[in-house]
Amino acid sequence: MRIFTNGKLTVLLTPTHVFRWPRRGEASVVARESPEATDFDESGHLLVSSKGEEITGAWASAFDPATLLDCGLVDDRRAAFLHHDQTLTWGPPPAGGEWEHRVDLSAHRSEFPDWARPMRMGPRGVRQDLEGEDLEYELERLEAAGAGFPHGVVLANAHGIGVASNFSGNVALFRPDQEAPALRFRLGVVDEDRIYARPTRTGLLVTVVFNGRFSTILHVDERGALRAHVPEQQGGRTPMLAMGRYALDVHDSTAYTRDAKLAVVSELDVTFRPACAAASPDGKHFAIADGFGADMALFSVSAKGAIREIDRVSYADLRRQASAEEARVDAIRRYALDRLEGTPTIGFAAKPVVSPPWTVPSGDFALPLVVRSAGGPGRGVAVRLSGAALEGVTATRVRLGDAEAAFSPDDDGLRAELPDVALPPGVVLPITPPPAGDEQKAMADAQLRETHLELVVHGHAAGPSGALLRVEVSALGATSSPLKWMRPLTVES
Repeated sequence: MRIFTNGKLTVLLTPTHVFRWPRRGEASVVARESPEATDFDESGHLLVSSKGEEITGAWASAFDPATLLDCGLVDDRRAAFLHHDQTLTWGPPPAGGEWEHRVDLSAHRSEFPDWARPMRMGPRGVRQDLEGEDLEYELERLEAAGAGFPHGVVLANAHGIGVASNFSGNVALFRPDQEAPALRFRLGVVDEDRIYARPTRTGLLVTVVFNGRFSTILHVDERGALRAHVPEQQGGRTPMLAMGRYALDVHDSTAYTRDAKLAVVSELDVTFRPACAAASPDGKHFAIADGFGADMALFSVSAKGAIREIDRVSYADLRRQASAEEARVDAIRRYALDRLEGTPTIGFAAKPVVSPPWTVPSGDFALPLVVRSAGGPGRGVAVRLSGAALEGVTATRVRLGDAEAAFSPDDDGLRAELPDVALPPGVVLPITPPPAGDEQKAMADAQLRETHLELVVHGHAAGPSGALLRVEVSALGATSSPLKWMRPLTVES
């Protein structure tokens, strides 16, 4: 899990979702389609600017998520990436593939400081019963294990980039504009332990968690001297946060502000043990989230170091609400009316669609005739006109969208064919499945309307009349009977 806050917006990245929680307004949840997995953290990578904008994509072409160990944001312009080959790169998005800074850490090897020995973090010993080739092999193995930053962790901020590896025990601090480490040392840990190194103005805040069950915190200055430490305590903790004049430490379910000597300034029970924590760039707020899909919370830190809870939210509830909304939207999106198969057929308009009245003016006119595809899919429509109305009316052509055809004599009437008109499959009536809710009703209405065709007969009427007009509309090449329609054609003066 990864979390960000600037005091106004908190962003939480989990393996499955991204939660955006503003102090004012509604929280939003977006499911992640393809979580990025790394050897260290399967939640992926989160780079958010101080304004709350997700900017990971600005560096997307500069790293491969599958081979990225970790990354962090130095500031809104620069980010740091530790790659699988143990190359550390940082700077703005590289132009033409050229990073502002690139350091090969694969051969990096630091020494154990004297202060690490009494804290069970000095050089690893070998078994007393080993001798000969076995002893030589073990010593060679320990020597090889002390190189580089395999499975390294990156913590970055405006003070620089802190890199640490629980496999080698190496810890290093790189200032933003220097490729030589400003501080480097090594701690004796085992694979199950974790080391986190947070840059500060004067050095590093180091958090060491032993197998998730015990932990200690250290303040190491740029000369490598141990300025302060909190003796090993039972229980894990999140990496310490740099909060301006203070360090913020969450041990089990209690948050502490600490001074430069790591003495407690204030404390507050946060009621849960967080899996991740983040400080705002101005050091006035911090956010935490637990690892069981429940709470995330936002806190402020006063100028005197006092901690105050501002708000909290259950992101499990947000996720459930989002899942329910996704399911609802998906059901609406997938809603489709049952369609007819078989021979193409033309039928009358179905409500709410209606065909306009057969009323036209004297002179040139356009008579709309709305019909419906009421059978299987097909292509081509024929229109035949007959009846006494044709004695005072000259029908010249029929249009359907961009298609147009002229009428020609056909026994006692006129006929026109539109062979290129596509006939969609009709819908089963009554509508099946019945729509549930207003959204599906609107979709059902839209799908029904799509089966309707508006034929427009153009012609000229000599004068007022009310004689009968007979209209037949059929699907070309179909064996179905044509739609037969007869009513007075009212010609107004």
